[in-house]
Amino acid sequence: MRGVQFADAAIAPVNPYVGSAEESANAARQVAADGAQIIFLDCVGYTQAMADDVTRITGVPAITARSLAVRLVAAVA
Repeated sequence: MRGVQFADAAIAPVNPYVGSAEESANAARQVAADGAQIIFLDCVGYTQAMADDVTRITGVPAITARSLAVRLVAAVA
């Protein structure tokens, strides 16, 4: 059996409730510059509009925790 291989993670903290749009954009640019192939917005406070902005700014697909949760429920329903 082969082991599971994980990629490195780039992390840039931003609070979706009190962080500014500029902070979010800078964090997105940072993880994209670090080579991110996908950006996961890990708090339910992030909206799809925020994820769309991240993708627009970086060219990297972004997914929210909300979207992931809905996709997981749909997969088992």
